[in-house]
Parts: sequence; structure tokens; C-alpha cells
Amino acid sequence: MPQVTKQVTNWVERKARREQVLKEKARDVWGDARSAIQNSCNSFRKHYDKTLEDTLENGLRIRITRTFTVHYALANINVKRRLLAAFNESIPCIDVTVDDEPLRRFKIDADESHAFITDQDHEINADQFSESALKHALCTPPEPPRANGPATPAKPNHDL
Repeated sequence: MPQVTKQVTNWVERKARREQVLKEKARDVWGDARSAIQNSCNSFRKHYDKTLEDTLENGLRIRITRTFTVHYALANINVKRRLLAAFNESIPCIDVTVDDEPLRRFKIDADESHAFITDQDHEINADQFSESALKHALCTPPEPPRANGPATPAKPNHDL
């Protein structure tokens, strides 16, 4: 009867395996995320806005531009919202910026068997990532431009 050998692993072996999986699979996770973004953009164009633009840049970034018509100061003006999703292999993560809002970082992590995207330390799939990354930018109009100058009139100086 053949002897069955039981592989004993410890935390160091598990850590090394997670790091190996992450190194080997992070780019595949980005590929899935990129595909989910592009599929979402195609569906958005089909159902909501035919003018939505998405451009793949060098395979590591996707730039999305949506033009909103906003009523402002007795007129309708066109305001562009720009989103950039970029894969950073050295961290690894996907950084998402919308206009001049703070960057959102979606870390790519791994266990011993697969790599995955995280949002606030929770594993999410590529479709959930695309929703979290795109929904606000695609569905919420930006604020109209503000007039130059102070927001409130200057207070009179009574010390003169």
C-alpha cells in the first residue's frame, strides 16, 4: 500500500505562495477589470449615452469621458467628467481618479489559490469593481463651474 504523504505548510509557506500567486496573476486580474470596464462602457452607450468615450491607453490605462448637459445660470452648458483607471503593477493595484476628486485605490491581493481585487479590504469580482469605480462618474453630473472671485460679498470695513 503506497504511503500518502501529507504536505505540512506553515505561515511562511502560505505567505510565499500568496506572493507568488499575486506576482503571476495580478496582470490577469487587471485584464478582467479592464474588460469589465469596457463592457460596462459599451452597455452605457447602448442604454444611456451614445457619446460616452472610452480609450485604452498602452494596455495599462483606460480613459473615460462623459459629457453632461447641466443647467447653470439661465443656460445649458456642457460639462465633461473624466475618469482614469490605471493598473499599477508594482503595488499591485488599480487607481481610479475622477476629475479632481481624490484618488480611489483598489488593491489587488491574493490567497494561496487566486488573485482578486479588493474594495475596502473585501474581495470583489471584476463587475463589482467596474460598478464601484464607474457608477458615480457616469451617473452623477459634476458641479457646474463656479464663478471666479469670492463666494460672498466683502464685508464693509467700519474701522475707517
